[in-house]
Amino acid sequence: MGFQRYWESGKGADMSVICRGETFRCHSAIICSRSSFFEAAFFGKFEEGLTKTINLSADSLPMVRRMLRYFYVLDYDNYEDGDNAIDVTLSDGSDESVGASESEGASPAAQNDNDELSNLNMDGWPEVCKDRHTRYLFRLFIIHLQMTKMADKYDITCLRDLAVTKFQSRCKLHTGPHCSPSEFRVLLPLVPILYEPKLATDDLEYGLRPTLVTAIAENISLKMELLDDPSFKESLQCAGFAFDVMKSVTRVAYGKIGDIEW
Repeated sequence: MGFQRYWESGKGADMSVICRGETFRCHSAIICSRSSFFEAAFFGKFEEGLTKTINLSADSLPMVRRMLRYFYVLDYDNYEDGDNAIDVTLSDGSDESVGASESEGASPAAQNDNDELSNLNMDGWPEVCKDRHTRYLFRLFIIHLQMTKMADKYDITCLRDLAVTKFQSRCKLHTGPHCSPSEFRVLLPLVPILYEPKLATDDLEYGLRPTLVTAIAENISLKMELLDDPSFKESLQCAGFAFDVMKSVTRVAYGKIGDIEW
């Protein structure tokens, strides 16, 4: 499929990306055509241009792997080719892998990496993620949020747009009469992430925050008992969230009102 065979074989590679001790052999014509950051680094008068090597060890290894793979296959979570195991690290420090096939473990590098949570100022799993299934669902959201941030960091517009679309689609899966209380609660730990000013500088532009709020509001409109959920009440402490939910619930209940805008 496209350039996938070059990603897998490294044939003809002319540059290297290093992250946490792992080296990825890549092709500048493919990487730099989709990222002005990498283009400037490898074709400018920087050390990376001279050595044809760039070190991204400040980033999460699984996320760097997904990002680089995207350049070749235009996706980053294709579970058909071995990436169906989502790496998770529990708050007690132990590792386990959850995914579409629990019998297949993640790679050793992925199993030992917990940066998806720590990079979002999270010390461990949210209280609502008490079992393997909810941890798996929550981690999918985190991957899309982190990919949005990484795409912004390295100026990969098409990847950022894809990550935003995947986040929005994932929210829709957690909305509606079919959504269980546990699936609804998976949305709630995302509230402080997207309402943290330092982490949410462009989320309104990309539509992440409105998408999340709409999903939560639609669930509440269908199941009013969720208003008494302790996790929801805790989320209301985030500045601005309660007002946004009120606007969104009004929209759901009475239809879209022209003078109510984000």
